[in-house]
Amino acid sequence: MILKGIKTEKGRETFTKEYGTTTADCRNYSLKEKCCKNLNYKKLKHSVDKPYYDEAYKLLNTKKGKRKMRMQKAVVEPVWETLLHFRRLKKVYTKVNDLANKQVLMASAAYNLKKLMGFEAIKSAANVFKITATDLKLTIFNKISQFYEFILFFLNHRKLRIYYC
Repeated sequence: MILKGIKTEKGRETFTKEYGTTTADCRNYSLKEKCCKNLNYKKLKHSVDKPYYDEAYKLLNTKKGKRKMRMQKAVVEPVWETLLHFRRLKKVYTKVNDLANKQVLMASAAYNLKKLMGFEAIKSAANVFKITATDLKLTIFNKISQFYEFILFFLNHRKLRIYYC
């Protein structure tokens, strides 16, 4: 087939290479009915990046490529599934790419922080902090209540003295 040109389709930004044959080329072709069907010529369209796609396909069919795909399915895909389905990233609610990138980065950071909180060392440190904060809160609460009781006692004592005088 002969390259007819590089074109873009309506409403798309990608380029495609268009190949075609002439009617004269197809006349004597034995498989014309299977190839061209009712037409007298054949057209094919491929992306301009087809060589890169073919190279990637070859790489994916090697042992190393299959191992990397398994790793991606085990590590990356569950994260995306979680972000899409449970963190409402099916639709990005911004108009500019920079803001969309920020939204995805923030969702990823939140996911990573939540995952980090699942580790035992972090949990034990968080528990120590929680216990310390609770003790401090109780201590402060006790001091405030003692001060409050003192003030009430002092006010009651003063009232009593006023009545007796």
